[in-house]
Amino acid sequence: MVQTYFCFGNWYLAVNGRSFAQYLDRMPSALKNTLTRKRKKLERSGRAKIEVVTGGAALEAAIAAYRNVYLASWKQPEPYPEFIPALMRTCAEMGWLRLGLVHIDRKPAAAQFWIVQNGVASIYKLAYDERFADFSAGSILTAKLMEHVLDVDKVREAFATKKAPAWVRVHALPAFVHFPHQRHIKALGTDACVTCHGDVRTMPQVYQFATLRMGWCVNCHVQHNVTRDCTVCHY
Repeated sequence: MVQTYFCFGNWYLAVNGRSFAQYLDRMPSALKNTLTRKRKKLERSGRAKIEVVTGGAALEAAIAAYRNVYLASWKQPEPYPEFIPALMRTCAEMGWLRLGLVHIDRKPAAAQFWIVQNGVASIYKLAYDERFADFSAGSILTAKLMEHVLDVDKVREAFATKKAPAWVRVHALPAFVHFPHQRHIKALGTDACVTCHGDVRTMPQVYQFATLRMGWCVNCHVQHNVTRDCTVCHY
């Protein structure tokens, strides 16, 4: 039996051809005034640099800056620290990456990871170093990336109004089977996801790649010379 529950909501905005200036014009006056004031403060300081990295020679340095910001932020460390950098590299290869960074005094102060694909801009990760909270670097970076996706990428959809995501369960195992992802990633390394899920990057729509039946699992354990103790998966 699969139990469903509401986990989070997505916020969407149908752009309808609007520019960033037109989008911003419809925002509350208090928000526009705060953004203008904070942006001018940052510019006047002469200490800041804002960039949007999409790939190329600057990619690895940008990923390192993102990691530094995330570690210095209020957020919990990622359980799989190599996943996000790998996803960024894949998105860069596909032309989907929009990695925004604010540097203050040559130190990364805020970072946001957006994905732009098929005319849709999605905010995937964001964080800022609280030492620079007075500059509102995160808010300024959001505005910069919004300007980029509207005026440069010319997306048709971004975020705004609340709408619950429609989830379709693709991979489901019986309740008596326990499948700890961390253990499989440790054993298989970077091939772990593809082994069970296939190369989802090439799938127009995700489907069940492997049978995930006991015979298939046991065969994989034999191939990789790992335990076949029944109590490892059934407990």
